[in-house]
Amino acid sequence: MFGKPKNHRSRIVIAPSSVMDEIAAHISRYTTTDGLVFSSPNGHPLRGTNFRKGVWRHAVEELAEVAPQLSNLRIHDLRHTAASLAISCGANIKAVQQMLGHKNASMTLDVYGHLYTEDLEALADRLDERYRGAA
Repeated sequence: MFGKPKNHRSRIVIAPSSVMDEIAAHISRYTTTDGLVFSSPNGHPLRGTNFRKGVWRHAVEELAEVAPQLSNLRIHDLRHTAASLAISCGANIKAVQQMLGHKNASMTLDVYGHLYTEDLEALADRLDERYRGAA
């Protein structure tokens, strides 16, 4: 999508190489002169409303055929999933903050901090290993 983010600062969007491979394959199948991932039939950028109606809705309908519980999936849910996965992979809060474009880490913690508590048992195990190794 084109336009300034809410915080008016540009950012780099990261993705695993496997996702980038899929995006590159999609772009090569649906060639556009600008390298847009999704474009209108005439090759121009899609407006948000057109993306939701023309691309997103159809993708969610197809997804719902195999995963009915995702029939109401919103675009913003992908953002939450990406943040949750990053946290579960051990990303530090500053990295997640930058990935999401939050102005400060406290905002990220306010929204996603509850996910860090799931790691408390693993943290206790690592502390125990460190303690036993030092003894």
